[in-house]
Amino acid sequence: MLYFALSPFADPPTDNDARWFSLDDALALNLAFDHSELLPRVVERLRSKVLYTVMLAQLIASH
Repeated sequence: MLYFALSPFADPPTDNDARWFSLDDALALNLAFDHSELLPRVVERLRSKVLYTVMLAQLIASH
């Protein structure tokens, strides 16, 4: 089972070992466990989900 969450972009993490990565960079990393297999599946799921849900509209900040 796999879960994903979307959150607003935030300031960079303050932990010395934590970093933000672009999606392309993250997909190129050698991730622990089976995460290198899971990340592309999440990306594919998100890309397909925006085609039939209102998720994209909810990601647009209201001003």
